[in-house]
Amino acid sequence: MDTLSIPTALTTSLTAFTRKALVISAIVVAATVASAVLSGCEKKGPAEKAGESIDRGVKKAGDAVENAGDKIKDATN
Repeated sequence: MDTLSIPTALTTSLTAFTRKALVISAIVVAATVASAVLSGCEKKGPAEKAGESIDRGVKKAGDAVENAGDKIKDATN
């Protein structure tokens, strides 16, 4: 029984293509990881600080309204 063989030129070009694809994939992964790491290291700017301050104020106001509602509920029972 004869086996089919792939020509050497084809296997060489496939190997080179596979190697290039692997290198490109590694570069893309490295760039993605680097951008994720660098974006996580930024200091908070004034807009972000102001937004967090507003969030805290809204939470406190919501808690106060909830407490007032609980007091009214308790007083009517």
